Amino acid sequence: MARNTYLITHHGTFWFQIRVPQSHQAALGQQRIRVCLQTNDVAVARPLALRLASEWLLRFGADPGLPVFEPAVAWSLPSRAQPTSVPVIPDAIALEPASDVKPKGSHHPHCADMLALYRYWRGLNTDRAPSTVKEFESMARKFKAVIPKAPAELIRTDIAQFRDHLLKVGDARGTVTKKLSFINAMLQSAYDAGYLPANVARGMD
Repeated sequence: MARNTYLITHHGTFWFQIRVPQSHQAALGQQRIRVCLQTNDVAVARPLALRLASEWLLRFGADPGLPVFEPAVAWSLPSRAQPTSVPVIPDAIALEPASDVKPKGSHHPHCADMLALYRYWRGLNTDRAPSTVKEFESMARKFKAVIPKAPAELIRTDIAQFRDHLLKVGDARGTVTKKLSFINAMLQSAYDAGYLPANVARGMD
């Protein structure tokens, strides 16, 4: 793994890791921050890790004597993992008091609709091929037309309904699986950042 990516792997899944400066170890109660990114795709994990790194570095640059505000997102570690993770703050604004932070699952601007979610995903994946980006945008538009719900309102049967729609209009099963993977990737990016309570497309085929 390249240096300074803040990424490690554990059982095939990418984790974010950053060393806590000695000046902040007493306040945080640990020497390292480790967060499961819940993806095995390095193209998804890398921008998430860099974003988290920027937020933690900003926090480490602050006075360690300042109070630690309640985080908006709680991340849990696998039972076999030894270190304890400090919950991640999903936005720079989360460095302000918790009362000003939207809780996980609220209608965050990035999740206003599937197109907003696509734009968020695109911002995280600036290195994707133009053809891939175009496919993701097309799929976001098609999903929104068939399932006109905000991402936070989706349930698993909505994903199944969209899958069945694709099959009904004649898409091959392999194509449907690929298209569902696009929806899964977009929802996962928002879930990883704490904008959604769950990725209801995860594992759907």
